[in-house]
Amino acid sequence: MASTSTTQTNTSVVFPAGEDTLAIPAGTTSVTGNGDANDTAILQGDHGWFTITKNSDGSISVTDWHMSTLIGTHMAGVATLDFGDGYAYNVATGTFNQIQMTSTSSSSTSSSTGTTSGTTTGTTGGATGGSSGTAVTFAPGNDTLAIPTGTTSVTGNGDANDTAILQGDHGWFTITKNSDGSISVTDWHMSTLIGTHMSGVATLDFGDGYAYNVATGTFSQIPTASTTSTSSSGTTSGTTTGTTSGTSTGGTTSTSGSTASSGATSPTAITFAPGNDTLAIPTGTTSVTGNGDANDTAILQGDHGWFTITKNSDGSISVTDWHMSTLI
Repeated sequence: MASTSTTQTNTSVVFPAGEDTLAIPAGTTSVTGNGDANDTAILQGDHGWFTITKNSDGSISVTDWHMSTLIGTHMAGVATLDFGDGYAYNVATGTFNQIQMTSTSSSSTSSSTGTTSGTTTGTTGGATGGSSGTAVTFAPGNDTLAIPTGTTSVTGNGDANDTAILQGDHGWFTITKNSDGSISVTDWHMSTLIGTHMSGVATLDFGDGYAYNVATGTFSQIPTASTTSTSSSGTTSGTTTGTTSGTSTGGTTSTSGSTASSGATSPTAITFAPGNDTLAIPTGTTSVTGNGDANDTAILQGDHGWFTITKNSDGSISVTDWHMSTLI
């Protein structure tokens, strides 16, 4: 994706050669595009939240006055800004326009006019086009994709590991199983997805650490593997139990299950169990050890822009959530 420095402040995002679309993380201070007519910066939030100042050299300065994700961010060589509410800003003309929607083939009947705003293909979380009328396709060999707001269709490879990562808690979504084995997904809480048609996808992962198995139509908590903790004074233990449910229409309705955690004074070490490719990382975790497999995926709570990621000399990474301090 973007080449981003590892601190919250003074973060520079540079478009790689040939890359036309980049999501701009919170805290970015400068964005440098290739100067192509297709270079598009994707910003978090509604277009009305931002003020955009055109500078004398043709660059722009962008501020998010609502959420403060960007403060006076300098952008040069970028042609378009795409926003989460389906609007785009044309840097050359200094005008906003609504991204046109396109009809999507699914079991439900819906129609809209206009040309296709974009198609999403390739690596995890990469999205082109706008928030409306967007089709997301898993690239061959890619098992995990973050699904952006406004996506109308998702097409996986049909692999057992194909996982779509959705924003928000699993309880916010209704999932309808269609007669052809596909599903239709709606976020009734935040409206990030409305009747989104998904096929060839095995699992949906949610921000609260739950997963939906498309084949069985059931929810389950993503295992957090074994957790070990150390304490300077003795050992503490406790058990937390709770029942959760998700809504599923037209298929097998939600599951309930209890979770238990033992011990838990920080620091906490998380270890992937052999053969387990996906783990939700709980707040306060101090270390995560995977199996070294190409499919090992750690699911973090929150937006990607909240985190700084430092690559260490031994190939490991250090991760900090500067927004919510879930990881330090």
